[in-house]
Amino acid sequence: MTLWVDGEEIGTDTTDIAMAAGVDTITLGALGSSTMAEFLTGTLGERLLYSAAVTDAQIMDLFRRARSRYGVTLR
Repeated sequence: MTLWVDGEEIGTDTTDIAMAAGVDTITLGALGSSTMAEFLTGTLGERLLYSAAVTDAQIMDLFRRARSRYGVTLR
């Protein structure tokens, strides 16, 4: 899994992540399932989850297409 922010790769984890049987919820912007104090402050503009790996070039293409909606520029 790779985390991208404003078109920049900021972290990668090679851990294989699988949903447990019967689980149908994913929480974004929080640490675990604890308290509200562990939630992100701010907003998530785009959230994309893929069932297969996407390339760096595909990520940059998606970013370039969406950035004008949020006023984001490349650093």
